[in-house]
Amino acid sequence: MEAIATADLVRYVQQSLTHDLLTPKWRKIVGDSAALFKGHCYAASEAIYHILGGSENGWVPQIVNHARWPEGLGQGQTHWYLKNKNTGEIIDATAEQFSPLLVNYENATGCGFLTSAPSKRARIIMDRVKSLVIQNSGSIEN
Repeated sequence: MEAIATADLVRYVQQSLTHDLLTPKWRKIVGDSAALFKGHCYAASEAIYHILGGSENGWVPQIVNHARWPEGLGQGQTHWYLKNKNTGEIIDATAEQFSPLLVNYENATGCGFLTSAPSKRARIIMDRVKSLVIQNSGSIEN
Protein backbone atom coordinates (compact mmCIF):
# COMPACT_ATOMS: atom_id res chain seq x y z
CA MET A 1 0.00 0.00 0.00
CA GLU A 2 1.05 3.57 -0.62
CA ALA A 3 2.38 5.45 2.41
CA ILE A 4 0.75 8.71 3.39
CA ALA A 5 2.56 11.94 4.15
CA THR A 6 2.62 13.51 7.60
CA ALA A 7 0.35 16.29 6.29
CA ASP A 8 -2.24 13.69 5.29
CA LEU A 9 -1.97 12.00 8.70
CA VAL A 10 -2.58 15.35 10.38
CA ARG A 11 -5.56 15.98 8.10
CA TYR A 12 -7.03 12.56 8.95
CA VAL A 13 -6.57 13.24 12.68
CA GLN A 14 -8.23 16.63 12.28
CA GLN A 15 -11.17 15.00 10.48
CA SER A 16 -11.47 12.57 13.40
CA LEU A 17 -11.84 15.23 16.10
CA THR A 18 -15.42 15.54 17.31
CA HIS A 19 -17.19 17.14 20.25
CA ASP A 20 -17.76 13.75 21.92
CA LEU A 21 -13.97 13.36 22.36
CA LEU A 22 -13.65 16.46 24.53
CA THR A 23 -13.18 16.06 28.26
CA PRO A 24 -16.02 17.49 30.39
CA LYS A 25 -13.80 20.50 31.25
CA TRP A 26 -13.29 21.31 27.56
CA ARG A 27 -16.91 20.60 26.61
CA LYS A 28 -17.87 23.31 29.08
CA ILE A 29 -15.25 25.75 27.73
CA VAL A 30 -16.04 25.10 24.07
CA GLY A 31 -19.80 24.78 24.49
CA ASP A 32 -21.66 24.61 21.19
CA SER A 33 -19.12 26.73 19.33
CA ALA A 34 -17.60 25.68 16.04
CA ALA A 35 -14.10 25.61 17.56
CA LEU A 36 -13.06 22.38 15.84
CA PHE A 37 -9.64 21.87 17.38
CA LYS A 38 -9.95 23.55 20.78
CA GLY A 39 -9.53 21.04 23.60
CA HIS A 40 -8.25 18.23 21.38
CA CYS A 41 -4.49 18.85 21.44
CA TYR A 42 -3.59 16.19 24.02
CA ALA A 43 -5.56 13.32 22.47
CA ALA A 44 -4.63 14.31 18.91
CA SER A 45 -0.92 14.46 19.79
CA GLU A 46 -1.13 11.21 21.69
CA ALA A 47 -2.77 9.42 18.74
CA ILE A 48 -0.19 10.71 16.27
CA TYR A 49 2.62 9.77 18.67
CA HIS A 50 1.48 6.15 18.78
CA ILE A 51 0.73 5.96 15.05
CA LEU A 52 4.24 7.19 14.23
CA GLY A 53 5.97 4.79 16.61
CA GLY A 54 6.51 7.11 19.55
CA SER A 55 9.90 7.55 21.20
CA GLU A 56 11.43 4.70 19.21
CA ASN A 57 11.14 6.97 16.18
CA GLY A 58 12.29 10.11 18.00
CA TRP A 59 8.90 11.64 18.89
CA VAL A 60 8.67 13.56 22.15
CA PRO A 61 5.43 15.07 23.50
CA GLN A 62 5.80 18.80 24.13
CA ILE A 63 3.75 21.05 26.37
CA VAL A 64 3.50 24.81 26.66
CA ASN A 65 1.50 26.44 29.45
CA HIS A 66 -0.06 29.81 30.20
CA ALA A 67 3.02 31.01 32.10
CA ARG A 68 5.20 30.36 29.06
CA TRP A 69 2.69 31.60 26.45
CA PRO A 70 0.12 33.92 28.09
CA GLU A 71 -0.92 35.55 24.80
CA GLY A 72 -2.16 32.19 23.48
CA LEU A 73 -3.40 30.31 26.54
CA GLY A 74 -5.73 31.15 29.37
CA GLN A 75 -4.86 30.70 33.03
CA GLY A 76 -4.41 27.00 33.79
CA GLN A 77 -4.48 25.98 30.12
CA THR A 78 -1.83 23.99 28.26
CA HIS A 79 -1.15 23.08 24.66
CA TRP A 80 0.33 19.76 23.49
CA TYR A 81 2.10 18.79 20.28
CA LEU A 82 4.99 16.58 19.12
CA LYS A 83 8.60 17.26 18.25
CA ASN A 84 11.05 14.82 16.73
CA LYS A 85 14.30 14.90 18.70
CA ASN A 86 16.27 13.61 15.71
CA THR A 87 14.95 15.89 12.97
CA GLY A 88 13.42 18.82 14.87
CA GLU A 89 10.14 18.29 12.97
CA ILE A 90 7.07 19.60 14.79
CA ILE A 91 3.62 18.07 14.38
CA ASP A 92 0.81 20.14 15.81
CA ALA A 93 -2.57 18.92 14.58
CA THR A 94 -4.52 21.58 16.45
CA ALA A 95 -2.36 24.70 15.98
CA GLU A 96 -5.08 26.30 13.82
CA GLN A 97 -7.18 26.93 16.93
CA PHE A 98 -4.83 29.80 17.80
CA SER A 99 -4.94 31.55 14.42
CA PRO A 100 -3.80 34.23 13.76
CA LEU A 101 -1.30 33.61 16.59
CA LEU A 102 1.55 31.18 16.01
CA VAL A 103 2.22 28.69 18.79
CA ASN A 104 5.30 29.58 20.83
CA TYR A 105 7.14 26.29 20.36
CA GLU A 106 10.40 27.68 21.73
CA ASN A 107 8.96 27.97 25.24
CA ALA A 108 7.60 24.42 25.40
CA THR A 109 9.12 21.57 27.36
CA GLY A 110 9.39 17.89 26.52
CA CYS A 111 7.44 15.50 28.71
CA GLY A 112 5.54 12.23 28.62
CA PHE A 113 1.88 11.42 28.28
CA LEU A 114 -0.11 10.33 31.33
CA THR A 115 -0.07 6.67 30.25
CA SER A 116 2.29 4.56 28.15
CA ALA A 117 -0.57 2.96 26.21
CA PRO A 118 -2.96 5.09 24.14
CA SER A 119 -5.82 6.60 26.15
CA LYS A 120 -9.43 5.85 25.26
CA ARG A 121 -9.73 9.11 23.32
CA ALA A 122 -6.45 8.48 21.46
CA ARG A 123 -7.58 4.94 20.55
CA ILE A 124 -10.83 6.32 19.11
CA ILE A 125 -8.88 8.82 17.02
CA MET A 126 -6.48 6.08 15.89
CA ASP A 127 -9.40 3.86 14.84
CA ARG A 128 -11.00 6.72 12.91
CA VAL A 129 -7.69 7.52 11.19
CA LYS A 130 -7.24 3.86 10.27
CA SER A 131 -10.69 3.86 8.67
CA LEU A 132 -9.86 7.00 6.71
CA VAL A 133 -6.57 5.50 5.53
CA ILE A 134 -8.34 2.34 4.38
CA GLN A 135 -11.00 4.39 2.58
CA ASN A 136 -8.23 6.20 0.75
CA SER A 137 -6.15 3.04 0.06
CA GLY A 138 -3.04 4.18 1.87
CA SER A 139 -0.93 3.15 4.79
CA ILE A 140 0.98 5.00 7.46
CA GLU A 141 4.75 4.74 7.36
CA ASN A 142 7.01 5.94 10.15
